[in-house]
Amino acid sequence: MLAPIPPKRRDGGSSFGKLKKYLTEDVDKETGELLFRGDYLLSDALLSFETAEDEMRGVAAENARCDDPVYHYIIAWQEGERPTREQWEAAAKKTLEDLGFAEHQYLAVVHDDTDHFHAHVMVNRVHPETYKAHYPQFSKRTLDKSMREIEAGQGWKESRGL
Repeated sequence: MLAPIPPKRRDGGSSFGKLKKYLTEDVDKETGELLFRGDYLLSDALLSFETAEDEMRGVAAENARCDDPVYHYIIAWQEGERPTREQWEAAAKKTLEDLGFAEHQYLAVVHDDTDHFHAHVMVNRVHPETYKAHYPQFSKRTLDKSMREIEAGQGWKESRGL
């Protein structure tokens, strides 16, 4: 398993709404119909899927010093591996806890429309009660360690990682 952190947008246009739309919506190339991309996991700090981006934006606005409250990473299984809902939820929750985001607002969405089953995790850096922004140190190393522990715990093939 790997956990890449996509680079920040160069145009400074990262937003909860745009990322949620990318994670959850797709357009059928033949019919033009709007499709829902995958199953999702919502944090307890959010009221509903429909209002998630507005809630995140509202909490982020409470911290004027946080320039980019959107934190996004991916949990990717190896080709051919298909975790159950319980397994991918446990993986998402473990990584959130390891990064220090367990109490933050988050939305995890799984995609199985490629060779590699993967989950995108969108997190609000700003804590919903304290309004303090969290910037995890050594997040790539933390996620890599989490991946090795999840692989061992759930019986997945070990990846090389970092």
